[in-house]
Amino acid sequence: MNKKTANAILLKVVSYRETLVLITRIGDKYMKNGEKKILSEKVADMLRAKIINGELQADSRIIESDVAKCMEVSRGPVREALKILEFEGLVTYESNKGCRVTNLSMEDAYEVFFLRGNLEIMALRQAGGRLPDTSLLTMRSYLEGM
Repeated sequence: MNKKTANAILLKVVSYRETLVLITRIGDKYMKNGEKKILSEKVADMLRAKIINGELQADSRIIESDVAKCMEVSRGPVREALKILEFEGLVTYESNKGCRVTNLSMEDAYEVFFLRGNLEIMALRQAGGRLPDTSLLTMRSYLEGM
C-alpha cells in the first residue's frame, strides 16, 4: 500500500472518532521517514488526539488563541487545523462563535463500532498472520485500556 492509497482510506472514514486512531496510524506508517508534517497537521494531530481521548469533551469550545499559545504557534496553523478537523467531522464551526467539539449521536457511535470492526478484520487479513510479538502486546494493552 502506498501513501496515496493510505490517504484515500483516511479520507473515507475520517468522520468517525474511534476509527481515526487506526487510520491515523496507517497514514503515519506509510509516510516516508524523512518527510516532515506541516505545522497545521501537527496541531490537528494534537487536537484530534485530545478529542479522541476525551480530554476535549463534546460541545466544548476550542479557542484558537489558547491552542496557539499552548502549541507555541501563530493562529494561522490553528485555523487550518480546525478546518481539517471540521472536514473530518470532529469539530463544528459556528460563525461569530468559533469551533466546538462535535457531539456523536447513537447512530454515529454504532457506525464507529461497525466500521472499526470491519477495519480490524481487514487489517488482520492484510497482515496474514505475520504480526511481530510487539504488535500483539501493543494490541493487548489497547484492549485492556478500553
